[in-house]
Amino acid sequence: MCTSDLLVGYEQWERRRGLTVSTIERRRDTLRAWQRWLDGCPCAATNSDVEAWLDSRHDVTGRGVPSARYRRWLISTLHGFYRWAVDVGACPADPTVGVVRPRVRRGLPRPIGDADLDVAVRLADPQMRAWLLLMAYAGLRCAEVAGLERGDVADSGGLPVLRVCGKGGRERIVPAHPLVLMALRAAGLPGSGRLFVRSDGQPFTPSQVSRRVNWYLRSLGVSDSAHSLRHWFGTNLYAQCHDLRVVQELLGHESLEMAALYAQWSRVAGRQAVEGLPVRLAA
Repeated sequence: MCTSDLLVGYEQWERRRGLTVSTIERRRDTLRAWQRWLDGCPCAATNSDVEAWLDSRHDVTGRGVPSARYRRWLISTLHGFYRWAVDVGACPADPTVGVVRPRVRRGLPRPIGDADLDVAVRLADPQMRAWLLLMAYAGLRCAEVAGLERGDVADSGGLPVLRVCGKGGRERIVPAHPLVLMALRAAGLPGSGRLFVRSDGQPFTPSQVSRRVNWYLRSLGVSDSAHSLRHWFGTNLYAQCHDLRVVQELLGHESLEMAALYAQWSRVAGRQAVEGLPVRLAA
């Protein structure tokens, strides 16, 4: 099986599994980059080839070597492809076997600052304002913003909600904050189809949404990324309800542990709790 047919076959298999378009596209881009670097058939790749390619990659910012988290994701992407290729008899072996996966340190919440968010929302054009508020007041990822359709916005009768299709095709329902609804209407709600399309009528891709939001924040002197708005949502949501299960469901995470990474606890409350511990020992 030639290289192009191999990648097409893997992509079809991913679609049958019900993976989201954004996940498939991101993996496709990574596998094509791997193929170009090899300049040959991926089935002939060796363990050393994988290590050399990983060492040659830049991190997601385009600067320096990949972070441990990004390097681990690259290995996992290659491993998923080769596991499928070996199962269907297209490749003799998986060259990622034996490649050391770096340990990933537990991340910390990185919410955008309140003042920075206020400025960004106030100065944004209608479309950018809608994107920012969907991320900060509904916790949407860039891919979820790009994939929103008119039918996903239930804004008439009862409690307004957003239907969000997240990672792995998992759907969740998020109450629609009044600011979000106002922003969506100001940006112009279409009668049907995708909410956000380019000037040529084609929908935005997740990477285009990410790049535009990040560029906009940088233009304001804000060093945070688009994902920090999702962290802001999780942090403030937890501050309101103190219930990680609610945070987990509204962020669309599989585990409480993952949800905890987005819910920054109050350092003031933490200090007060520690200082309030009963004294059991003699001075």
